[in-house]
Amino acid sequence: MRQSRQMNTIKLSILLLTLGATCIRADSLPLYLEDMIAEAILNNPEIRALRSFQAAAHTRTSVLRQMPDPQLGVEFDGNGRVYSITQQIPFPGKLSAGRTVARTKTEEYVYLIADKKLAITTQVKKTYALLYRNHMNVKVLERSVAYLEQIYLVSSRQYAVGAAAQAHVLRTQVELARAEEQLRVQKDEVSIAEAQLNTLLDRPVNARLGVPVSIDIEVSPLEYDSLIDLARRSQPYLQAMRQEVRVAEQQVSAARQHYFPDVMLKMMQIERDMDVSDQKFMFGISVPLWFIGKQNELVREARARLDGATARYHAAENEEWLRIYEAYVQVESRSRTVRLLEDAILPQAEANLRAALIAYETNQMNFQNLLDSEKILISSELEYYRAQAELFSAAADLEKAVGSQLVVKNKE
Repeated sequence: MRQSRQMNTIKLSILLLTLGATCIRADSLPLYLEDMIAEAILNNPEIRALRSFQAAAHTRTSVLRQMPDPQLGVEFDGNGRVYSITQQIPFPGKLSAGRTVARTKTEEYVYLIADKKLAITTQVKKTYALLYRNHMNVKVLERSVAYLEQIYLVSSRQYAVGAAAQAHVLRTQVELARAEEQLRVQKDEVSIAEAQLNTLLDRPVNARLGVPVSIDIEVSPLEYDSLIDLARRSQPYLQAMRQEVRVAEQQVSAARQHYFPDVMLKMMQIERDMDVSDQKFMFGISVPLWFIGKQNELVREARARLDGATARYHAAENEEWLRIYEAYVQVESRSRTVRLLEDAILPQAEANLRAALIAYETNQMNFQNLLDSEKILISSELEYYRAQAELFSAAADLEKAVGSQLVVKNKE
């Protein structure tokens, strides 16, 4: 019995340790950007809506293949009945013109869906970068607390031997309390960024996420003119706008078809005294007699829509060129900042703090310079992760504006 209780205790301990390890792993698992993008696109309701509209537009194309419904009629008089069937046949080209417009409209949704996927990808990338930055800020502030605790110990020892004033110890305690509060605030910022990413993923806002992997990227040299050429070929929103222009052009062609007459065929069967006494066939055409006030106006309306679609496309191009230029400048600027911080400022700030701490312990540096060295290092690290996130976000904006994956890769 005693051995059985010991085995149960061991099993329970293993279970609790396993559950605890699972919880730790759930919070500390790496969070991969590609998985987040795929999940956001899969769960996005706007994409589902666009696909439904695309299916509806495709159905419209099938409907426009059909002829108008025939009309059946029965006439009664005192001596018998007259049965009739009437079929209107549009002039050759009218049905095909309508189908062409509907088919082009269906193709437009392909580009609208691609543009929405690109927009979601950009949102996820920027939110992912923000979450990464907040996680890194937490680590930086944790190091700040550790640095200040070390400075507090050094200043306390110096005070104990009469080599430092009590104000040094008190000042360090104030700075330490301030850093701890900044750390708590930054952890709240992590939770907010997680909620924003969860919203894009269609998850509960308070769901826990893992830790983003590095967003340390390298952007190959870019030329503004080549980006413009690439956008003309691959930007899905501009392609959708071009489809609108094509639709408007085809609607002008379809409006001109109204100048041509439609054909009407009618067959009648006359019955008198329950016997078929006669059959008649009738052929007729519609005459666009009022073309000045009707067909001309239809063409004028279609041309006005074409002018509007062309102007909208031109405006969309101008907006895209501006977005490309803004993102291009941001990528170049943030790349320079990241390189400067990596290669010069951070190594110097770290070396300066180590030297200041040693100098203070040997009474070769005053206390204020030591605190300034710690602040410079922490502010430089925070600026570095801010610049990293801004570079990553600017690259995402540039890819969105161009409409294509650029040569942007993680550093080795």
